Amino acid sequence: MKKAAIYTRVSTKTQDTRAQAADLKTWEERQDQPVKWYRDKATGTNMERPGFQSLMDDIASGEVDTLVVWRLDRLGRTASGLTKLFDEL
Repeated sequence: MKKAAIYTRVSTKTQDTRAQAADLKTWEERQDQPVKWYRDKATGTNMERPGFQSLMDDIASGEVDTLVVWRLDRLGRTASGLTKLFDEL
């Protein structure tokens, strides 16, 4: 069975994902498929983040077929990075 993926990101180690997680947890509770969480504490200007890379590997392998984020800027902060990501997806 394929999974849905929830991705959260904050930019600095002093920030936390509580605001994102609360809304996304509500979404998760309504799902009838397994959900896997991916998290990063890293800048959004660089697409090379451990949690994000793991997510992309799982998408590429077909393990994940749905991606949910709190806001689009959690995936990335640059137009070029997001455009490349959309092409990959």
